Order: sequence, then C-alpha cells, then structure tokens
Amino acid sequence: MILVVKTTQQVLLKVIRFYLNSKDLFWKTHTSRLLISAPQKSAGKTTVSLGILHNLQQEGVKVQSFKKGPDYIDPMWLKLASGTECHNLDPYLLGAEGCLDSFGRYSTESSMALIEGNHGLHDGMSLDGFDSSAGLANMLQSPVLLVINSRGMGRDWDAKNAA
Repeated sequence: MILVVKTTQQVLLKVIRFYLNSKDLFWKTHTSRLLISAPQKSAGKTTVSLGILHNLQQEGVKVQSFKKGPDYIDPMWLKLASGTECHNLDPYLLGAEGCLDSFGRYSTESSMALIEGNHGLHDGMSLDGFDSSAGLANMLQSPVLLVINSRGMGRDWDAKNAA
C-alpha cells in the first residue's frame, strides 16, 4: 500500500492515527509500522520523519524509530525527535532474518515503529529489489508513506494520479 500525502500537518496526523489504529498492520510484534520513502533521494524523507516523530512524541505515543541502511547521521536526528534510540535495518548487510530480528527486538515496547527509507523507494544493490526500501517494507509488511518533492512539477503529479 502506498499513500501519497500532499497536504497539511493536520491531515498527516490523521493518517498516522489511522495507521496506529489499523489492526491488519500487526505482524510478529503488536506494533503498527510505517515506512517513509520517496521516489528519489533528497526529497524530504528525514524532514517528514522528524516531524511525525516529534508530533507523536508530543502526543504521548511511544514510537520506535528505524533507519534503512548503514547510516549514522539520520539516526542521530531520529533519536532526538523520538526520544528513543534509532536502530538501523539493512537487508543487504543483515539479511532478512537479521532485519526481522532487530525490528522485533526493538519495536515490541512501542505503540508504533517508524522506518525511514534511504535513497529512492526501489533503489538497492540487488536486481530483485530485496534490499531496497520497497523490499524492506514488504519484508516488514509495512505500508509506505511516499514523500513527493513536487518542486517544478506543476500539475503533472495530480493529472497523472487523478484516476
């Protein structure tokens, strides 16, 4: 499931609350999850992730943050926004079993897990997409919030997706 959000903070928070209450998102742990991704790098994934984490923390929701890939800078920001340690999930280095184990171990005490993807949604080293953000979302059975940087798009995005 891919959700495109192009609206205000209020609508975004309503969407997050929907995911928090959705029973079909539970798997292995009883933690709702949401992966933030984009079609390309530098689209604003970290900014959106930080805003969501901060707002949920302010509302008293216990959120566990994760970052896809071997990153150390974004996890420091995600830790500050969520108030909890951010953990890396990297299918290329950890494999599926390692990612699932880490996700299960660190998300069990939280109401929600927010995973920030890296690069583009389908970017990865493996040809089958296993180690991409889309592959990680599939592995974790997580919905994806797709961040679209609409700079210079005009009406193209709406016209293409109005169907």
